[in-house]
Order: sequence, then structure tokens, then C-alpha cells
Amino acid sequence: MPYCISKPLTETPSELFSPNQGAFFTPVDPCDVAEINALLAIGDPRGPIRQANCLADGIPPGFTDPLTARLVGATSGNPDLIEETADTFTVGFIWAPEFLAGLTLTVDYWDITIDDAIDAPSEEDILDGCYDSLQFPDNQFCPLLSRNEDPTSPQFKGLNFIQVQQLNIGSLEATGIDFAAKYQFDIGAADVRLGLSGTKMNKLDRFFDPLDPTAVDPELGELQTPEWGGNFTAGVVIGPVKVGYRLQYMSEQGLREVEIETASFVFGPAGIADETYIHDISFSWDLNDNYQLYGGVNNISDEIPFLTEYAFPVSPLGRFFFFGLDVNF
Repeated sequence: MPYCISKPLTETPSELFSPNQGAFFTPVDPCDVAEINALLAIGDPRGPIRQANCLADGIPPGFTDPLTARLVGATSGNPDLIEETADTFTVGFIWAPEFLAGLTLTVDYWDITIDDAIDAPSEEDILDGCYDSLQFPDNQFCPLLSRNEDPTSPQFKGLNFIQVQQLNIGSLEATGIDFAAKYQFDIGAADVRLGLSGTKMNKLDRFFDPLDPTAVDPELGELQTPEWGGNFTAGVVIGPVKVGYRLQYMSEQGLREVEIETASFVFGPAGIADETYIHDISFSWDLNDNYQLYGGVNNISDEIPFLTEYAFPVSPLGRFFFFGLDVNF
């Protein structure tokens, strides 16, 4: 059955009152000539706007980002937030066919719109929101950054501070499909359990400028927002012994600070991480009512974190073996 709801969502204390904390950032400067040319090349309407705003900020034509290291900044909450409102629609079904006992299939479609969306935009989103706005510099993003204004400095016009804080960014729109399948059956003394669950995301759009409802930043395909993602699990139970396998999958996605719409023009293939497969296997053996032996291997294929990440999509430990003994008294 379809289900639709519209309701206000309350701010949390951390969103309102989280204290100011120091941070370091490595953003891509939206006024860099390569970024502007990439938008112009694909006919993105933000291209001319960004080009004009960067010039209005005193940044010369042909500007290239002079920074070679991280820049200082801060993160905080925002006591001036207003509550956000969500309109959500979902429809789905569950199918458990009688002719194949133990099989269950589910599919759900969802469509979510959040107005006055509360979010802590990344440093990149703040920069883009400032320079892509028709209300430059009188928007909520531009006051959160500053540039080096010393003409004698090698970093002249380079960024020197960014304040990341919770904002009512405008709105968020997302649609997608969740799906799952479970199948449980017996083979002799073995109880076999198979499972598949995943998400196909169709759209993830951030409308970042409350004063310009047409200004959109597509997020689908950027870091941690792949188009496809899912898990496959398989388990076998034979008496006191359990053996399990898990596969995690994510389709290709941009690296940190890569804007998906300009990735191919600015970075080429280097800006996109390939699809990811992570394999884990585990076992447990109930020796008796009080003792259980367990172990396994995580990240069997020894995948490494993405180039721009410390611990995503896998731990920096790489392939990891573990064994243990649970004792209950």
C-alpha cells in the first residue's frame, strides 16, 4: 500500500548548540579556472554564474588555486536553525510464494523531499553554494569563508578559513528503490540461509540556495552516495557449527571533494573510485552450553581505503583475521 506523510522535523541539541571546534580542510577551489571551464564545457547553468561571481570577488581570470596544503577552519552548530519539513511517499510489496516455501521477496519505492533541510554542508558545498548563487555575496554561505587578501603573499586570493556549521540549506530530494530477498531451506542436516538486500538510488539532489529554488547540486554518485549498494549473505548451520559469508557491494563513486558533474573534465578517471566488493567469512562452534569458539576473516581480498579516505570503504588494517572464545557462566 502507498503511504504519504508530511510533518515537521525537530532540530537536535547538537545541531543547535554544538560548540566551535578547530578543523582542517582540503577543498577544491570553485574559482579555479579548471572548475569553471568544466561547468562551461558541459553547459551547466552554474558555469556563467560562478565565473561572474569569482570575478566580482576580485579573483582574476585564469586563477589557479595556490594552496598546496590543508587550510584551517572550524565546525559548529547553529542556534538560528528553523525546523525542517519532510514530505515522504513510499509504496511496496512483500511476496512469499506458496510454491517455494522459505522464500520472501520485498520491494519498496520511496520519494522524499525535505524543505528547510538541516544539514552540515561540507566545505566544498559551502564554497560552491557561495559562488554558484545568484545572490552573491549576500547568501548564507559566503560569510562562512575568507580568502588571503595580501597581494604580496604567494597564496594571494587563496582560501584561508572555512566555517562548517549546520544550516537550513534549502531542500533535499531523493528517490530510490529498496529490495530484499530471503531464502531458507534444508539440505539434509544443514539449515541454509541466503539473503540479498540493496538500494538503487535514482536521485539525490541538494537545492542549496533558499533564495533560488532552481539552483541544484546533484549528489548522486559522489562519495558514500553510490547509485547501487547492497549486501549478500549466506549461512549454513549444522548442529552446533555455523558458517557465514557476506559480500558488500557499492557501485563506482566520486572521491572526496569531487563534484560528480565535473569529475570527468577536471580529474578524468582518477576522480572516480571503481565499484567495490568486500568479502567476509566467519564461523562459530558451540562447544557446549558455556563455551563458543568463533573466528573468521574480514576483507578477504585485502581491499584498501579509497585514495582520499582513512577508513572507507574498509578499515586501514586490510585483511583481518580474528579468533576468540566466548565463555558464559
